[in-house]
Amino acid sequence: MRLLHPWLAMTICINSLATASFLYAEPGRTAAQFLVRDTGTRALALGGAFTAAWGDIESIGYNPAGVGTITNTQIDLMYSRGFAGDNFGSMNLGLPQLHPVHFGLGATHYDAGSIDLNLSGGLQEKRKAEQDWAFTGTMALELTSVVSVGASAKSFRSTLAEEYDAQGTAFDAGLLMRLPLGGRLGHLYAGGSLMNQGDEITFHKEKDPLPTKRAGGLAWRFGGQSQEGMGDEPGRWEVLMLGDVSQVKHEKKIASLGLEVTQFNLFGSETIASLRGGYRSEAQTPSTHVGFGWGQELWLLNYALVFHKTGLRHQMSMSWKL
Repeated sequence: MRLLHPWLAMTICINSLATASFLYAEPGRTAAQFLVRDTGTRALALGGAFTAAWGDIESIGYNPAGVGTITNTQIDLMYSRGFAGDNFGSMNLGLPQLHPVHFGLGATHYDAGSIDLNLSGGLQEKRKAEQDWAFTGTMALELTSVVSVGASAKSFRSTLAEEYDAQGTAFDAGLLMRLPLGGRLGHLYAGGSLMNQGDEITFHKEKDPLPTKRAGGLAWRFGGQSQEGMGDEPGRWEVLMLGDVSQVKHEKKIASLGLEVTQFNLFGSETIASLRGGYRSEAQTPSTHVGFGWGQELWLLNYALVFHKTGLRHQMSMSWKL
């Protein structure tokens, strides 16, 4: 059974997505907005400031060059619950075995929940507001021990109200550098990326551009020795500070800041604990981010909580190093 008015359905869908998705874009300006959602839980807790992050497979969603800096096979599984009942999940796999060429694979799915539509004959029907899928393949090259470059290709499909479909291909590219500062000054990292480059897509008749994104970032990592805990072995601590400036097509530039403090060998054991905080300076809807990581060298549980004027967003992930 067809909808009573196609553009009415489209309007309902767009309004629903503007509320359901935790993206701060103006609705209707770009399509496939799920492509710029935060796929990394650690990254989300840091305000999304992850363009210059080193050694984490979560970089696949922010800067493909970061895949070239991982040293172990990494698996990351993420689930996010939004304030409007929307669900978002991802799975990422990093493969550094063919050094200096590293590979990454990713899959994401977004479900914006359900909406009620008026159909012909006065009937009503509940339908899925939006269903999105994306599959990403990344190749990164570690040019030297301090420079990595990477590129991604992603195939995606988006469905509105179970009625309109659009699909396409997008491409990412990035650069990441590590600058040793010497001594106790730690390391400085710099990164840049171009995300979601591709042709416009069509849902009904009108073409809409992809949410292309440009981002640049800096990170500073330094560490030392903590006081002795309950055990005899002193724990090593590490501090990571990150900052990004990014811009999505047709939107204003935003700044993101993140801080992470990590304690290794907590209480003399192999436990690793991290506390994280972040801030994102959206013009109309700034957000505050907090989170933690808990685990050991080969596995880690991550959690992020975002405070936003329209509600809370929870996100969790499990990651493994093999």
